[in-house]
Amino acid sequence: MSMKRIKILHLSDLHFPLPLQSGKVDDKEGVLGPEDYEGHCNVKVFEEYLLRLAKEVDTEKCILVTGDLTDKGKVDGLNQAASFLKSAADILGIPYGNIIVAPGNHDIQRAELSAPQWQPFKAATTDFCTPFNPTNVFEIKNHLIILPLNSCQLHIDKSPIKRFFLKDAEKITLTEIAKISEDQFLSMAETLSLSKAPIRIAALHHHIVPIWGVEAKKFDPILNAGKFVRELQKRGFSLIVHGHKHGRGVKYFQDMELTSHPVGFYVISANWFGDKIGWFNEIDITFKTATLPQIIYKGYFLEGGSVKEVKDSIDCSPKILVETEKQAIDFALEI
Repeated sequence: MSMKRIKILHLSDLHFPLPLQSGKVDDKEGVLGPEDYEGHCNVKVFEEYLLRLAKEVDTEKCILVTGDLTDKGKVDGLNQAASFLKSAADILGIPYGNIIVAPGNHDIQRAELSAPQWQPFKAATTDFCTPFNPTNVFEIKNHLIILPLNSCQLHIDKSPIKRFFLKDAEKITLTEIAKISEDQFLSMAETLSLSKAPIRIAALHHHIVPIWGVEAKKFDPILNAGKFVRELQKRGFSLIVHGHKHGRGVKYFQDMELTSHPVGFYVISANWFGDKIGWFNEIDITFKTATLPQIIYKGYFLEGGSVKEVKDSIDCSPKILVETEKQAIDFALEI
């Protein structure tokens, strides 16, 4: 395997449409248009960062977004986000197929339990790699594969207490849950059986492990997180990336019982790009002959007219439970 370098820009929780800088906006009459919005983070500074990144030679580049392109299902927000991402791709000089998007809970339409609930998201992201498009996997052959997954589902709320207090016209109410569907597990197995990529990344919106503090909100991490984590380790995943909690973090996990699949994986969460500061991650992957690739994580934010690094970089390279270096190399070549 010849040397190759890949850079992934990981953004999450864009929450378009851009809010007015004057603070909270009460626009019940819907009189404001795109020309009234000035932006939350300094997009121009981010574009300058993209211009510098575009000059890096011999580097494959892609943009990975882990959900919440918009806020509360706003169609204009979805369109603004899609336009922003396409502009970023144009600056980097990459095709729109190099934009990978996992949908978030704010990207769904909550009006009904039917196909239209995802229609605006699908329409805005038709040129991207998403779970809903024919191109639902991003792959650089023999190097990298990224699977965007949909962790957002709507169900009828059957709570007898809630339904008792509702009017007849409101009896059917929807509740939001976070879960990876069984058909996505099956699709994952089929896709990976055809791939020789040593670096495998799963992208979803919701988190799978606690981020910080005390969590009392129902259905916050995905409901089948245990199954999801085990399946990913069994299939040799190196990274899981997500958003949702508007918090940045890196964790390492390894199920010691899975001795036939000794690779652990890192879980990387992104802070929200939609903040007035504008947070994002950079994942740098370098491949070398006959060794496992090196993966370096860095966190950035936009402040004071410049791009600033959050802290020192973190090495997220695959770790293998083997006794010798030769075993590690043999395992790397096998996958």
